[in-house]
Amino acid sequence: MPIDRVILFCICLIFSNLGAYASDSITAADVHNQTNLSHKILTGINLSCAHLSQSDLSNANLASSNLSCALLRSSWLVGTNLSGANLRKTDLSGAELIRCELTEASLLYADLTRAYVNKTILKRSNLTGTSLVGAEIVDSDLSFAAFAGADLRRCNIANSTLLGAKLCNANLALAVISNTNLSRTNLSAANLKDAKLSKINMSGAISEMRTAPA
Repeated sequence: MPIDRVILFCICLIFSNLGAYASDSITAADVHNQTNLSHKILTGINLSCAHLSQSDLSNANLASSNLSCALLRSSWLVGTNLSGANLRKTDLSGAELIRCELTEASLLYADLTRAYVNKTILKRSNLTGTSLVGAEIVDSDLSFAAFAGADLRRCNIANSTLLGAKLCNANLALAVISNTNLSRTNLSAANLKDAKLSKINMSGAISEMRTAPA
């Protein structure tokens, strides 16, 4: 091969590698309004108020990220890492959270209306004032999570653990809770009007519950 062609080939190869390296550097501006963020490494990124409804965040790493006030309606979060993430006032209504990691995440006043939560870890997460109306929570770990004042009307919780969770003043009217560990939970002033509880472990629970209309 002539020497000039060899030089040209090398130059092209260098620029190609530089382009590939640059594409791995993801900024918040790159992410806003994207629909496919699966397998992306986005730890600590600021996505506050981002529009990500119906997005695929499967297997993305969003640990310690800021998603406060973001729109994630009907999004897919399968195997997503959101441990320590800020999801305050985030709209996750209708979203699917399957095998997600949300340990110590902040979901204060978030909207998880009709969300589907399966095999997800929410240990020590803060769901104070969060809406879980009509949500389905299955095979999940919510140990020591805070649900004070949360709205769980018509919520279906099955095969899960809420060991030591704080449900004081939570609204559980018409909720269906089965085969779930509620031991050492704080249910003081919680509303369980017409709730259906079966195969429940409530040992050591504080259960000064009220039955006011929903």
